[in-house]
Amino acid sequence: MNKNLVITTTIIFCLSIKVLSQINEEYIIHVNLEDLPEGGRYELYSSENEVIDKMPAESKGTSAKFTGRLEKTTPLFLFVVGNKSILKVIRLFIGNEKVIITGTINDFNITGSETQNVHEKWRKKTAHATKKRKEAMSELFRMSQLSEIDSAYYKLQSKKNRKYTQIENQITKAFIHEHPNSETSVFLLSDIKTDFPRDTIRALYSKIPKRYKANKYGKDIELFTTIKPVKAGDKVVDFKAFDLTGGERRFATLPAIKNKYVLLIFSGPGCRPCERAVPELKRIYDKNHDWLELVTYNQSISKEKLNSKAEASDIRWTYLGAEDSDKTTMYSYGAYGVPKFILLSPDQDVVYSFEIGYKQGSLTSKIEEYK
Repeated sequence: MNKNLVITTTIIFCLSIKVLSQINEEYIIHVNLEDLPEGGRYELYSSENEVIDKMPAESKGTSAKFTGRLEKTTPLFLFVVGNKSILKVIRLFIGNEKVIITGTINDFNITGSETQNVHEKWRKKTAHATKKRKEAMSELFRMSQLSEIDSAYYKLQSKKNRKYTQIENQITKAFIHEHPNSETSVFLLSDIKTDFPRDTIRALYSKIPKRYKANKYGKDIELFTTIKPVKAGDKVVDFKAFDLTGGERRFATLPAIKNKYVLLIFSGPGCRPCERAVPELKRIYDKNHDWLELVTYNQSISKEKLNSKAEASDIRWTYLGAEDSDKTTMYSYGAYGVPKFILLSPDQDVVYSFEIGYKQGSLTSKIEEYK
């Protein structure tokens, strides 16, 4: 037999074996959290928040087994669900490999994945600060539901929240520098990117392996470093969205904003500070709608939910939505989180960009300057 033919045949055979082995590769997730309550269950989601499996391949008592195949590197989320609420969300940075999750809902171990091992190092380093931050956040949320608030206690919990958030971020920053080429660090860098100088972000991004640059978090970092947000004096950045009729609209040509100042509001589903801002926004609208229009842009929301949200909050101003998170629009306005407020002039120039978040009274006092 021709020598070249033998070599070619051997190469093709080896490649075929490799391809077949890759096709048969799958992840296997064994989970057994001993304190899963009766009637509880596990649900597996992708990083796009799509359900992969609500009914695992095997499920008995507190034990379950998930199987599948990942086509690309992407974090998964294992939801531990009780009878009426989510008890825990466990982030999984795994490939097509076997992982085992054991322990309890709040004290669990994950073994079997080198990628996950890196993530577990970060989780354990930040565990104390994360716990304290969440306790403070829980108290702040509880008080937000009360008719009367103990202002001294509220300030104490706010201070505690800021303190442990800062500690958590400092540990995370150090971790990213120590593990620049891990998938966990790509996720973390995307999460706290605004805490780094842009030059540092670019330098860290350059070290990210190509396979991670292709996932949603790598793309998010790249977009963040390439888009320069508007500042006072800049022209508006136009964008498309649907309104309460379901029709597509362009922001810059909305009839309601013609010859008026505009308070542009970036919001999203489940944003509690966004909801807390609504009463003040209503007062601002009622008092100033002859010269000021409010426009809310809701990201990642369906047309049905946009309407139900507007009806539930009795929204009377221009209400827009987009089914996906339009990061290009968001980042163009410096909306790296929600709520984000931008004040625009009748000539569609940026007048003022508020800090991300909501502080009661800050919107009213700034708008009074332009009345």
